Amino acid sequence: MTKMIRFPKPEIDRWRNILDTDWKCPKRVSNVGDSPVNYFELPNRVTEGTGLTRVLFRMTGEPDEGYVVGVTENVPEELKDYWAYAEWAEFMKYGLDNPDKTLHAEQDTLSRMPSEIVLDYATTKAQLYSEMLQGVREKGLDYWKFGISDVKGFIRAKSFLEEQIS
Repeated sequence: MTKMIRFPKPEIDRWRNILDTDWKCPKRVSNVGDSPVNYFELPNRVTEGTGLTRVLFRMTGEPDEGYVVGVTENVPEELKDYWAYAEWAEFMKYGLDNPDKTLHAEQDTLSRMPSEIVLDYATTKAQLYSEMLQGVREKGLDYWKFGISDVKGFIRAKSFLEEQIS
């Protein structure tokens, strides 16, 4: 696999329905960017067996086909909207085919947040990227449905975030 999956609209709609109706995940709205980003607050159980402390979930395809974004409930409350915005921006603003989508989304997100939460955000997101990269080393790209360009993007984003911490 060379890059992340582009999901078809029926699959995006199916998962939106599962999270809303079957799982009854709380619906949230991030007003971080220029327009609202709808997202779901996911139960922490989705992290089980992943090796991840916190999880982001996304299903995107073509920009006009909608999206689903989710953030686990254990992401600190003051950071949830920013995590959701960054995930949305990565795929819906910068695009699935952009090799720097992850880095650009993190740069964009940090530019929109109050300075007093930058350290917490950068720390928790750098931890997520570290855990994801460890997961790729342990389970491989296909398990995670990542491509090598995605992994390189995670490394660039992680480095950027770590610069904000030091």
